[in-house]
Amino acid sequence: MPGEGQDLSKVHVTSMLIGGMVKQKFKNHKIKYNATEIKNDIKKDFGVDLTYTLCWRVKERALEELKGKSSASYGKLPSYLYVLNTTYPESHVRMKKIDGNEFLYVFIALNAFIKGFDHCRPVVVVDASHLRGMYIGAFVTACTMDGAGHIFPLAYGVIDSENDASWMWFFQNLKKAYGER
Repeated sequence: MPGEGQDLSKVHVTSMLIGGMVKQKFKNHKIKYNATEIKNDIKKDFGVDLTYTLCWRVKERALEELKGKSSASYGKLPSYLYVLNTTYPESHVRMKKIDGNEFLYVFIALNAFIKGFDHCRPVVVVDASHLRGMYIGAFVTACTMDGAGHIFPLAYGVIDSENDASWMWFFQNLKKAYGER
């Protein structure tokens, strides 16, 4: 850091330096702290103008230091699915991987959903929403309406893209979980 009376505008800042300064703000997951807010706070507190791109990298680096790399979370998926199966016995939880043990699809129909379907209307609505960010794919849900007219979840999952193979896999698992009605 510069000495007393030194011009702060001449200091070369890095995403690691600023990330260390703002990392505390990311510990509370309920507070949203974006690149523009980082830029404004650093300008207000230190009188240094940062680019939006640098502030975006600061946010990414701080989150990575706190939570780890987001790609590593796929490695935790088998453990999560095991806990789901243990916590909710008789659920239909499936994951498909491709060569190299890489994640391809996941399907989750919890036992409470399966048992509750007997008391719902026999119409199933399926929809997908494309994932944003660095990972491609789609989040898929299957829902129906219960007797009171409320949306009742049946299953959810993630597929690599909306193609015939992934939809076939999702619907086959939906049929295995719920059978014929």
